[in-house]
Amino acid sequence: MTLPSFAHEQALPSLKVTKAFLETLEQYFMKRFVDAELLSLEEMSKALSIKIEDSLGTERVSTIKDMATSRFADSTSNVEIEFDLPYRKDDTRLRIRLRFSKGRLFSTMAINASVPNAREFVLGLRDGLMRMLEPQKTWHWLAHPKAEAWGFAFAVGGWVAYQLFTSTGKESYFLYLAGTFALIWFYLFGMGNLRPYVVFESRASDRSDKIWSWFIGGVATFLLFGTLLTFVRRPLLGF
Repeated sequence: MTLPSFAHEQALPSLKVTKAFLETLEQYFMKRFVDAELLSLEEMSKALSIKIEDSLGTERVSTIKDMATSRFADSTSNVEIEFDLPYRKDDTRLRIRLRFSKGRLFSTMAINASVPNAREFVLGLRDGLMRMLEPQKTWHWLAHPKAEAWGFAFAVGGWVAYQLFTSTGKESYFLYLAGTFALIWFYLFGMGNLRPYVVFESRASDRSDKIWSWFIGGVATFLLFGTLLTFVRRPLLGF
């Protein structure tokens, strides 16, 4: 008798990934499968694998505890956790893949199972994993717009660029157009580098946080003194 099967794949939210967080995911798998006596500790060590990619190569470990350092390398771009249930005579199959990537497109979760009540099992597992991810969520998805939003921002940027190109530079709104174009360009081509979709805890991420704080402080100062105070100054001082 063939067991029912169900496959599910979805995008992951923007997250901050730390070594401690990956340890909690391991503990979740341990409790879900070992404590429930679905597989032994020995089988668990064979079923779980973690792949860490950076500019120097790819590291593979069976547990995150084998990672020698407390933080990831500065150039870490992807971390993938894969659980593959060992062979069962009753044809039970289960494969889970969590891929955390700096790029929005490649941050995904995939679960494929051949078990009794496969659909309910997979969706229940999905819900449990999403609850594990909840505390790690960030707002960085805003810096990585979907294709339609990116296209709209690019079109607006093109219109602003055309206005700048056809202006004389003496118009009262010229500086506002230039500032708007600079902000759109930064949003489309620079912001994603400072705010990756998935942040891997490292010295580089700490530096990026400081640079971002300086940038936000500079923009806030510009908006306060360059724009808002202008509207206050004119009715009060007359110029």
